[in-house]
Amino acid sequence: MVAEFCVQARATTPALVLIYSAIDVVGWLYAANPSASTGPRFTSWVAKYLLPAVNLDCSSRELYGARCGIVHNFSTESDLSRKGEVRQIVYLVGAIVTSRRSEQ
Repeated sequence: MVAEFCVQARATTPALVLIYSAIDVVGWLYAANPSASTGPRFTSWVAKYLLPAVNLDCSSRELYGARCGIVHNFSTESDLSRKGEVRQIVYLVGAIVTSRRSEQ
């Protein structure tokens, strides 16, 4: 899959664009009204299929805001997060390594 290749190549933003675009496509395929605007199709599919299947602490609207920021601005900010309508989703890439220094 192309998104996996992007992740392995540390091309995080292109990987996110592809993932959010894939959700757009399946949202359109499963939509009762394919002519509806992207937002309702995206949030409906996410609420019905994605969120019940994974453990994410966010709403379908927050994921839509994240999608808009990445797809349109290559940023974690979107109009929805700037207006305070949704929480801004940020991304962490790589491992977090913690260590304790022993006291001498």
